[in-house]
Amino acid sequence: GQAMDICFEERNDVRIEEYIEMIRLKTGVLLATALKLGAITAKASKEDIDNLYDFGLNIGIAFQFQDDILDCWSNLEDFGKVTGTDIADNKKTFLYLKALEIADKEQKEILLKYFSSTIFEKEEKETAVKKIYEELNLKEIAKELMEHYNNKAMESLEKIELDNTIKINLIIFANKLMLRNK
Repeated sequence: GQAMDICFEERNDVRIEEYIEMIRLKTGVLLATALKLGAITAKASKEDIDNLYDFGLNIGIAFQFQDDILDCWSNLEDFGKVTGTDIADNKKTFLYLKALEIADKEQKEILLKYFSSTIFEKEEKETAVKKIYEELNLKEIAKELMEHYNNKAMESLEKIELDNTIKINLIIFANKLMLRNK
């Protein structure tokens, strides 16, 4: 997943489906595998192992959507790291890819201009790109997708035969990831 992310920086033909596959491999599989190994160690049933894996996979994908949102719309004090780096580094995030998909001709030209180079002032580039993202309501669109994957994770969790305390702890964990501002 990380290798795909780096390769995407140089490509201009990345599709949203590829992006979702990249975040699935980058973050989703990491969380899913950790949960699966725990379930195997606890001698859970095959069905519970598979559902825990799906829970982790979908929470990981939702986490990356939240990360894209925070990188664009958070601030240094809240986020704990410099924001706007995805834009500055020409990262092909969901926000950028969806913007290209739904932008009008003028917005698309501006996006392509800024994402084809790194010679622009960071603040100028970030301001122009964020303006387009906001005009296109991309924060809400990304949040809807984040919630979609979070809901899929909760559906998988519902199927698992676990003590309620463990389920509650997994829900708390998922909520911390989804509601974080860092």
